[in-house]
This record gives sequence, structure tokens and C-alpha cells, in this order.
Amino acid sequence: MLVAMMWLFEAFAIDGRFCISIHDEVRYLVREDCYRAALTLQIASLLTRCTFAYKLGLNDLPQSVAFFSTASIDQCLRKEVTMEL
Repeated sequence: MLVAMMWLFEAFAIDGRFCISIHDEVRYLVREDCYRAALTLQIASLLTRCTFAYKLGLNDLPQSVAFFSTASIDQCLRKEVTMEL
């Protein structure tokens, strides 16, 4: 997925880069175009899921597993415990 994100960022000229991945969470730093970057993350996830499903012969996956449940766009990297989500 990280390679797909790098490829899509270059293809769509999005000024961003990978920051950190913890468990099932991936974070990117994006200068502008945060909504395009969020859409790119969905597309990269879909491409990755399709590739693995195809290679494993899983040809009938439900649509509910195709997309992230949420994609958060934050204004700051570090949040204090008193800040709202």
C-alpha cells in the first residue's frame, strides 16, 4: 500500500509523504490537497486489497471490506489530551 500511495502521489502531484504506521493506522503528512490525499489513500487501499484477493483466488468479497471505515484529516500532528478529536 505504501508503494501504491507513493505512485499515486506522484501521478496526481500531491505534495505529501509517509509519516508513520502503527498497527492498522497509516499517517501521511500533506502540505495541501488533504481531501485528494484521503481519496488517494482509499484508492491505494482498494488496489492493494484487489491485488491480494486476486492472488488468493478470493473473487467474491463483499463491498463492506473494500473501503476504510474512516479517514481522519487533522490540522496538527500532535494532540493534547484536552483537545477534541
